[in-house]
Amino acid sequence: MASVKVWAQLGAAQRAEEIRAELEAIRKAFPDIASRRRVDSGGGGGLLLPEGGKKKRRKRKPMTAAQKRAVGVWMKAYWAKRRREKEA
Repeated sequence: MASVKVWAQLGAAQRAEEIRAELEAIRKAFPDIASRRRVDSGGGGGLLLPEGGKKKRRKRKPMTAAQKRAVGVWMKAYWAKRRREKEA
């Protein structure tokens, strides 16, 4: 069984070297990619921005007290329903 583990480690090391070589080729093809930073957009691979670039935040109107109460009432009903369904 130890030989399987050794072969797996050797295969993983070889694959890691292939990935390093591929990454080096990409960096040579796109030299400006190293000067960018990755910003997580929450949906997938992220967004590349130039160094020093800032991610724009979505601006929202503040909620009124009445809107906050309405959301609170809705959420209490929502979670009560979920608890009832879970117990059933």
